[in-house]
Amino acid sequence: MLSLAPAPHTGRAYLSWLSTQRCLTCGVHGVELHHLAMWGLPRKTNNPLRDWVVVPLCLTCHQHGRHAAHRCGPWDGQGSHGQASWARIHALDLEAALLAQYAAYARHAWLALPSGLSARDSAAWLRRAEAT
Repeated sequence: MLSLAPAPHTGRAYLSWLSTQRCLTCGVHGVELHHLAMWGLPRKTNNPLRDWVVVPLCLTCHQHGRHAAHRCGPWDGQGSHGQASWARIHALDLEAALLAQYAAYARHAWLALPSGLSARDSAAWLRRAEAT
């Protein structure tokens, strides 16, 4: 079980790699990193997996576009700042997107990510692997 105590910043290599990837929604290069609220954990504060629950988004898809992640309305009862609405608009399965990112990063970092893990368990495994 994960503790919700503040965790040290351990995902630097992952975040650096993720910042070189294409936008999750439109595919362009040049991205910002958007933190997600997943698995009942807060989006940033006191989330031990905060550096692992992140997706790459271009400036338009992240901040300024009509359906940008930060413009999809206020809290809708289903996700942080309309996260569920944003994912629905873009037909995104965030769990699958995170799993794909983790697998790609593991290959890049020469890590043997165990198969069959959920996205949350994969994030925890990568966090531990990178901390060592």
